[in-house]
This record gives sequence, C-alpha cells and structure tokens, in this order.
Amino acid sequence: MFETIFLTVLFNATQDIDFSRAGREQPLTQPTLRVDVTAFGAVPNDGIDDSRAFNEALNSVGTTGGTVYVPEGVWTIEHVVHMRSDQTHLIGGNNGGSILSIPKTLAEVYGEDPNWSWSGGFIRVSPQGEGKLLGSVKSPSKDGDTQIRVDWNSKPEIGHWVQLWWYNDSGEDTLLKWLYGEPVHPSRFGKEIQQSTSKRVASWFKVVAIDEHTLTLDPPLPLPIEDEWSVEVREVPHVIGSSIKHLSFEFEVYPYPGHLKEKGNNAIQLSSAVQCEVSNISIQNADSGIFLGNCGFTTVRNIEIDGRTMHHPISLSWCSHCLVEEFVINAPHIHGTTISWASHFNVFRNGRGKDLAMDAHRAYSFRNLHQHIKIVCGDHPKQPLRSGGKWERGLHAARENAYIDVEFQFASEGKPFSIALLNEWPRGYFANWYGNRELVMKQVFPGQQIIDVGKKPSLYE
Repeated sequence: MFETIFLTVLFNATQDIDFSRAGREQPLTQPTLRVDVTAFGAVPNDGIDDSRAFNEALNSVGTTGGTVYVPEGVWTIEHVVHMRSDQTHLIGGNNGGSILSIPKTLAEVYGEDPNWSWSGGFIRVSPQGEGKLLGSVKSPSKDGDTQIRVDWNSKPEIGHWVQLWWYNDSGEDTLLKWLYGEPVHPSRFGKEIQQSTSKRVASWFKVVAIDEHTLTLDPPLPLPIEDEWSVEVREVPHVIGSSIKHLSFEFEVYPYPGHLKEKGNNAIQLSSAVQCEVSNISIQNADSGIFLGNCGFTTVRNIEIDGRTMHHPISLSWCSHCLVEEFVINAPHIHGTTISWASHFNVFRNGRGKDLAMDAHRAYSFRNLHQHIKIVCGDHPKQPLRSGGKWERGLHAARENAYIDVEFQFASEGKPFSIALLNEWPRGYFANWYGNRELVMKQVFPGQQIIDVGKKPSLYE
C-alpha cells in the first residue's frame, strides 16, 4: 500500500504536496476483441522479422481497442512497433517467456540520429492528430486550486483530458523564481530557459465541470497561476488506457558506444500517454530502457534491467503524476531514474539499483518523490545524485524534490561517505538516508532539509 505523503510542514509550503495521486488511477478496460500476433503471420523462433505482423495486429484493434497477445517464444523485431490507439493492450505470456529479440539498432534501421541517445523505442506508444488552443486563463489562482477562470476559444467536454501550459515571463523570470525558490541567484536559472518563449510547465488535468468562464479540474493545480505567466488551456492528442505487459526485450550484445553516441537499442517509449501502464518488463543489453515523455497518471511497474552499460534506464520528461515502482536496475548506467523538463508530482518507489543515479536532469523538475530506494554500491561507490543535462538549463533540480528512506549497501566497511551535489537541490528534502557506512550530508540552502541521516525509518524496522 502506498503511504500518502504530505509535505506541508516539511517544506513550509502553502499547499499540501500530496504524492498519493501518482500513477494510473482508472482501471484498464478489457475489450472483448482479442487477437494473436500469429494470426497476422508472426512466427516464433525463426529469426525472421515479426514487426510487420505486430503492427498489423495492433492496427486491427485500433478503432475499438483490444488485446494483442504475444505467445511465449522468441519474436524478432527489426522495426518500430506502433501503438496509437486507446484501450489497446500488447500482452505477453504471464510466465515471462514472450521474448522480443532485437538484432538491429534504431540507427541501423532509420539512420544515425543524436536523438536516439534520449528518445525512441522499438515499442512506441504515441497518439495521432494535432492539438489546439482551447482558451487562456484570465485570473490568478493559488497553488492547489481546482477552479480557474478561462476565456474560451473552444470548450472541452466534461471527462476529457486537457493540459495547462505555463510560460515564463522572460526578463522578469518570476515563474523560474517560483520553480527554484529563494535564494537561488538568477544567474543559475540558465540562459536557455530564461530566453526561451516556449512553454515552461505542462500538466495533465481531467475536466470535472465547465460553465461560461469557470473550469473545474482534477487534480489540483501543481503550482500557482499568475497573470504574467500567460497560462493556456490546451487540447493535446493522447493515448488513454493502453498497456504493455509481460514482455522481455533482448538486444544484441556489443560494447557500449559511449555517452551521447548511443545507436538506439531502446526498448519502450511512451509519448503523451494518460492512464496507461507498463508492467512486468525485463530488458537486457539496452542503450536505454523506458522513456516517458509528456505522460500523465501512468504507471511503470515490475521492471528489471540488466546487461551492459546503458544511458537512460528509466526516464521521465515533461511528465506529471506518473509512478515508477518495484524496479531493479542492475546494469551500469549514466543516468538511472531521470526526471527532467518540469516533471512534477511523479514518484519512484520500492526500487533498487547498482550504483543507482537518482538523476535530476536540469530544466526545473519540481515536487517529485523517491521513496524506499536501495543503492547497491560497487567497490568504488558513486554519487547517488550525479545528474546530467546542459548547464544552460539551470540547476539539476527545482523546488521540493523529496528523497525518503534511501538505503546504501556498501561492498565493504570504510570511511564515511559524503553525499555531494546538494548545492543543486534548493528546497530539497532528504530524510532517513542510511546504510552500512556513515553518511555525511550537509545543508547548503536555507530552505533545504536533511533529516535523520543514519536512521532507518521505523516503518521498516
């Protein structure tokens, strides 16, 4: 059971920071339509590309939703398998014997592209269509409000999902000041995000009620609305209620090509997925494992990643209210559990990693939670907060990111281990970091809190 975490007192926040909403909340529908990939020409264990058959099977349920079943066996995948429809499920056998063998890289199939280092997957969930501006927010709202006033161009329907987009007021940077909190100096915001005129925060909401000028939303606002932030209500194409389950990904073994030289041995990418799920997945010898981009209320559960050195095992970018739980990252990696580009109210919990990097990849991700995390250290322990991202995108983390119950398993006894990079976490909250060596953590920012270092939480005693 997921403990509800309220951090009002801890952060002196004006609104409860409630992480209990992370992850898929709506039950997955079970459409009556069910097809088997073998009915479309897929043949297991023959080493011949089955991706066309997979795509044809998925297209066959595209109008109504349905389940595409992948029986146990080894299936060769040489092209991207696309999932573009709602209530569509790609499901392998419950015993873990449905293996996707992927002999080529995305670079070999589609050409060299630097984007393969941080995006792309051989299974891709992405919507079709174009979005549009529905209206502009016309008055300020408080952090945690559920009603906003909108000047409409076109009204959405009750029950539909929309996004709110926040823009920084370039030159004044009051949105960036809110995201980072005091006393971060403006020079540390980063020129790229100070000067950009694109959206700075995007968050998913369900339309609860609507009248002439008032929109009632769920969940509550994750940050305030101010007039100068030019907040918009947007219709954004999305895939809702789909899933990928019970599949194993096996990539060809070859030496890691190097950081930002990856060729695209990437397993899964979800783009603009809402109320979706990825579960019971194993991944071997990938460049990157699972990418979530612009997703909301989506669950990633029971994931095991092994093999050679990789780039991004699990990455959330532009995501809100997503849950990653019960994960094991055994593969050496550059970035482990990544949050970036204004991701917020996401939760990583009940996970373990070898020299795990809890990566805050700059670009002001705020109000995310890591909880009950075990870090298994090698002979030369690595820093758990080591993170990437361009320097021009500001500090590694924005306000009120929380890390609670982080256990270190060092390979041997030794001198105290000092946690570095805390000067990148303004208003961060660190509680119950402990292990079989003494840990040293020193507060850097006035609003930063470091509590009960060396103490195991009583909940697990």
